[in-house]
Amino acid sequence: MKSRLINIPRLFRNYNILILLIMGVGFGSLVIIVDYQAYKKDVVKSRAVIENEKKQFLKHSVDNAISYINYNNSKVEERLDEELSLEILNAWKIASGIHSRFKSTRSEQEIKTLIIETLRPLRYFNGRGYLYIIDMDGFNQLHPITPEKEGKIITNIKDITGKYVIQEEINLMRKKKEGFIDYLWTKPNSSDSVSHSKRAFLKRFEPYDWFFGLGEYQDDFKEDLKQETLKWFRQSYDPTKWHLFINDYDGQALIINSDKYQDGVNIKDISDSKGIQIFEEELKIAKNTEGDFLRYSWLNKNTGKYTPQVTYVKGYNQWKWMIGASSSTTTIDKAIAQKENELLINSLRKVTYLLLAMLGASALLFMISQHINKRIRNNFNNFISEFDTAISKQQMLKEDKFNLNELRRLSNSINQLLKNHLKNLDALKLSEKKFRIVVENAPVFICGFTPDGLVKLWNKQCEEHFNYSTENILNNPFPLEELYHSESIKIIDEFRNSPSEAYRLAHVKLKNGQESYKYWASFELSKDLRIWVGHDVTELKLTEQKMRALNATKDKFFSIIAHDLRNPFNALITLSSYLIEAIESSNKTEAIELAKIIETSSEQGFELLVNLLEWSRTQTGAIQYKPELINLQKELKNPIQIIEGIAESKDIKIKHHIDEFTTVFADPNMIRTIVRNLLSNAVKFTPRKGQISFEAFNNDDEVLIKICDNGVGMSQDIIDKLFKIEISTSSTGTEGEMGTGLGLILCSEFVKKHKGKLWVNSKIGEGSCFSFSLPKQPIHT
Repeated sequence: MKSRLINIPRLFRNYNILILLIMGVGFGSLVIIVDYQAYKKDVVKSRAVIENEKKQFLKHSVDNAISYINYNNSKVEERLDEELSLEILNAWKIASGIHSRFKSTRSEQEIKTLIIETLRPLRYFNGRGYLYIIDMDGFNQLHPITPEKEGKIITNIKDITGKYVIQEEINLMRKKKEGFIDYLWTKPNSSDSVSHSKRAFLKRFEPYDWFFGLGEYQDDFKEDLKQETLKWFRQSYDPTKWHLFINDYDGQALIINSDKYQDGVNIKDISDSKGIQIFEEELKIAKNTEGDFLRYSWLNKNTGKYTPQVTYVKGYNQWKWMIGASSSTTTIDKAIAQKENELLINSLRKVTYLLLAMLGASALLFMISQHINKRIRNNFNNFISEFDTAISKQQMLKEDKFNLNELRRLSNSINQLLKNHLKNLDALKLSEKKFRIVVENAPVFICGFTPDGLVKLWNKQCEEHFNYSTENILNNPFPLEELYHSESIKIIDEFRNSPSEAYRLAHVKLKNGQESYKYWASFELSKDLRIWVGHDVTELKLTEQKMRALNATKDKFFSIIAHDLRNPFNALITLSSYLIEAIESSNKTEAIELAKIIETSSEQGFELLVNLLEWSRTQTGAIQYKPELINLQKELKNPIQIIEGIAESKDIKIKHHIDEFTTVFADPNMIRTIVRNLLSNAVKFTPRKGQISFEAFNNDDEVLIKICDNGVGMSQDIIDKLFKIEISTSSTGTEGEMGTGLGLILCSEFVKKHKGKLWVNSKIGEGSCFSFSLPKQPIHT
């Protein structure tokens, strides 16, 4: 009995329709239910997450503030010791310098007097601290607060505990050359007689058997530290995102973020809309807990309404401060409501899209199934018909072993197809062709050599780089002498003959003189073939060399600055001592000359320091370029007047003409710096009774500014080096004024910021003319 034959297309269509119906209804219902449950969970979870994130942010902010305060408090004694020892060391160096300078030209008493009077006016710690000098026999040599005690023995002085302070200081100096001492002392100019803890640092001055001392009250120093801490907090947080407040335990607001109240106000009696005494509640938390959250409402001065707040408060008992961070809960509620709305919209959109997608997919799948049925029927018939025609009628498979009519007819063709191994050969040829295409078009150098050096593989990258075609080089020796410079042939030859796999960077010179950097990998594919794979990194290496050169230039710049910046201060120190000597000897003429020299050195040092700071800020991006439309005449009035005052000292006249309606689109601070430097240079290199002109000309899209003088002028060689930081171009003015050339480099940087140009026309003996351009309107690039 024959089994019943099954038609595959009809079977596929019937089952496909049934499966689509079951999957569509079941899967759609399941997705809608799951999505709705997920939506409810997301709403609850989002509410908790948003509120918890806000709370954790506030707590983290307060904990960070407490950590900062605790760190500062732990460093009080260390910082006090550091400042005391540093100031004493500076005073000791001044005294040593005076002694070394005059020990061979003046008497001992004159040097002592000079040291004492030099150190007498020094004050420290906001004027509270002063320097005192005592000799090892107990005689008071310097005491600026009570000068009447100078020259007297003060070893009998005791503090409130009965400690002979001066005697202990002398004993300490006999054992050590320097050290710290603690004692109790009343504060000068204080209305009470309470003694306060004081710490002093002492250092021996052995030339005269003296020791220097400087003390500070520890509670005053700690109070200064508290004020520094408050100042840091005021500058370190963004009040638009959250509110930081600090109150002491007596109710004084040290930092308050409020439209109604200011720092320093007492907030004990402030209550919210429900009558909650806000300060009292916060004080309970600060004193009795490790920090906690508090909710209340705060009056908004602008709206006149109370705004709900969530606050985290924590106490710092050592300073009796409470530190808190607060934020309006309105922002939390808005964020939660927005999140809920987004989740709802997304859920509805997802369900809608899902239903539409399911309907569309069902329709599409039905159409596809019909099309597939038709295609299967046609393909099977065509396939069998083609095989029946092309293959002999020998049957290796028996038809009665299959229930499917299509398989029975297909079995004969399959048996014949298994014997057709030619198709495997075609596939192998195709694979080889693909491999060659990849090698030929790979973005790296790929070449192969025999042990004898014959080229067997040469891709397009090799053709382009070495300018050698594949047809001219294959099966020929690798042309080392034609491609590489003689000194590089050895490097390439050693790498080519390496017996094992290697990967290295090769730096060689081509025959045309061009340098080349390549990473080469060498692989022995077989005994008869070694493969090279290379990648050109010349551009990266050249860039690396340029960066090293730039760093070297900058290092050189800072070394020059360090040297030039030290010179004015050395001159000031030396000239100041000469000035004191001239004043003491009543030599008014010499004193005036020294004062003028000191003024010149100070101006030079200040000019260098200003230019250095501004240049360094341009390099680090600290100076922000903020152009705006400005009136050139009004903006340059002040810098011109300042330079005119300097020019008058050399009888130099500055003629300037700027139309009152001339405007430019520029950064005001940068323009003033450019003009100040260029005018200052003109005055520096113009002799007495010379002239300087300052003019502004209106062109179509820009304003041209020219600053010309009839001074000493410059050679073309100097002009070519003016704006190069790596080359020192400093020179001396007509009256010995010193410069570093940094001002012109700063001018060049600022002009480039404005997309303008800076250039120089000059001749030796005829003067110089510096010109630069500024845009009238914003330049869009």
